[in-house]
Amino acid sequence: MNKIQLEVFKIMNETKISDWRDDLLSKQGKIITLLARDLLSVESDNRLPAMQDYAGRYGASVGTVQAAFAYLSEIGAVSLDTQGKLGTFARQLAYSRLWQLAFQRAVVGALPLPYARRLAGLATGVRAGLAADGVDYAPRFVRGSMTRLALLGSGACDFAVVSRYVAESAAVYGFAVDSVLHFGVDSYTVDHVLLLRDGRNLVDGMRIGIDSNSADHAVVVRQVSRGVNLAFIEIDYSAGLDLLASGAIDATVWTRDDLPPSFGFQVVPLDSDIDVAKLGEAVLVVQAGARPIAHLINDALNVERVGELQGEVVRRERLPSY
Repeated sequence: MNKIQLEVFKIMNETKISDWRDDLLSKQGKIITLLARDLLSVESDNRLPAMQDYAGRYGASVGTVQAAFAYLSEIGAVSLDTQGKLGTFARQLAYSRLWQLAFQRAVVGALPLPYARRLAGLATGVRAGLAADGVDYAPRFVRGSMTRLALLGSGACDFAVVSRYVAESAAVYGFAVDSVLHFGVDSYTVDHVLLLRDGRNLVDGMRIGIDSNSADHAVVVRQVSRGVNLAFIEIDYSAGLDLLASGAIDATVWTRDDLPPSFGFQVVPLDSDIDVAKLGEAVLVVQAGARPIAHLINDALNVERVGELQGEVVRRERLPSY
C-alpha cells in the first residue's frame, strides 16, 4: 500500500460522513470542502483540471488532492473516469452531496405566499422533489416578487420562484438572474379577472387596489386602468378580497380559480389585448452565473413530477405539504 492509499484508508476509517462537520477544521477537510465547491460548477462528463492544478489552487500536495477525490468518490459524490493522457472526466456528479460538503447548510428558496391552492401545490412539488434527492431544504414564503428578487440578489436565498414575466423583465428592475426551470403553462396563476364592488366597469373616481411589491399584480392593474382616472390604493395582494368586502377599495385584480364559491361581487374578464400568458407560468431563478445552485436544482427537480404533484393539490387529491 503506497502513501496515497494509506492516507485515503486513514480518512475512510477515521472520518464518517455523519460526523464530517466535526472534522472541517482539518487540512484534509478544508481541501474536500474546496474541491466540493469547485465540482458544483462542473458539468457531468466534463474533463477536469490536472491534479497539479488543483494542488496549486489549494496550496496542497497532489497526494492530498487525490485523497480528497478518493473520499468524494467513495461517498458517491463524484464518479471519475481516468483516461490516461486524455485526462480525468467527471462522469457523474451528485450535486446535493457536494452542496452539503461545500456549504454545510440547507438550500434556501424564496417562494410566493401559498394563499392559493395552485401556489401551495407548486411549493409541495418543489419540496418533494428536493427531499427525494436528499437536499436539505429551507423554504421562505415571501410576499411580492420584488422582495423575492431582492433577497436573491442579497444572497439571503439561493433561488426564487417568480412568474415568467418577472423572470424575463428582472433586468428592468435592476436584478441579474438566470432562469433555471420553467414549470409550464398555468403553473403560477390562471385567468386574471377584474373584481368590482359595484357596476360592471371601472369609472373615474374608483379606488383600485394595487400591490406594487408584486410586479405581476401591478402590471395587470395598470393595464386595466388605462384611460380611467382612478385612485391607486396600495394593498397586500393576498388581502384583496377582504379589502374589497370591507369597502376599503372598489376594485382589484384577482385570479378566477382562487375566488371563493360565495364571492358576491362583479367578476369581469380582462380585455383580450392584455397579454397575461407570461404571468401564468412559474419560473425558478438564481443569481446570474450561480452554477452550483443551478446544477443542484436541475439535477434534483423534475418539472413533470412537480407539475403532477401540483395538479393533485389543485384537484384536492393531495394535501399541501411545504
